Amino acid sequence: IPKIHKENKENTYIIFDLDYGFKYADPLRKLGFKVLNASKVGNKLEQDRDGTLKILKGLGIDSPKKVKFGKGQVDKAIEYLQDREELYVLKSDNLDVITMVAEQSNEELIDKLNSEKSDIDKEPFILQEKVEGIEGCIETWYWDGKPIWANCDLEQKDKYNSISPPQCGCAYDLVFPVELDCKMRVETMGKMDEFAGKYIKNGILDLAFIYNRERGKYWALEVCGSRFGYNAIYTLLATVRDPGEFLMRCEYRDWE
Repeated sequence: IPKIHKENKENTYIIFDLDYGFKYADPLRKLGFKVLNASKVGNKLEQDRDGTLKILKGLGIDSPKKVKFGKGQVDKAIEYLQDREELYVLKSDNLDVITMVAEQSNEELIDKLNSEKSDIDKEPFILQEKVEGIEGCIETWYWDGKPIWANCDLEQKDKYNSISPPQCGCAYDLVFPVELDCKMRVETMGKMDEFAGKYIKNGILDLAFIYNRERGKYWALEVCGSRFGYNAIYTLLATVRDPGEFLMRCEYRDWE
């Protein structure tokens, strides 16, 4: 930061691609530099999922029911599943444990809990009620606290499916731009516009959700920010003629 401090603040743009860069981004903002992405608030939204879901609940966006289990509580989780008719999803804090969705019965999760017990017991994990629907994500760019453009990411994460290969990150997602007044954005990420305007300023937020068409309802899964979405950034680079010109037009409030 002391080295960057010598640069011309008016002509220096600093872009962070990961949210944990807030340790540098926030001090640079205070020094007067133009900074895109990475903020302490954005990082907390992604890391503190329970806190974020409470914020979303207050904004009118529900989330699927979930039960938390600590280290060494695999047996307790198995006991819990044995008494449930509704299907669940297993999500672990251990990166070596792949998320699994029960397709036909919770016995599938019980088998996984038994076979991978040593790894699952190493870190906390959750059982989240399975919600049927389309999984997607709305990402919104904010500049001076105002939403300027958005995109939708329809996620493809099939796993343990007899007709699909194992998932590979978000490699098969479909990403496309959407209007700011698109109903899908208004009923999900749009409800965070005021919050983003106050705490994010210049940066990106995305809200992952499940949409059930029959019920016309959205369930929030998580919020990520303030960083580029895995697939969305490549969509942006492919659709704008000149990324540098795009950022300059953002700076000069030339959105059209």
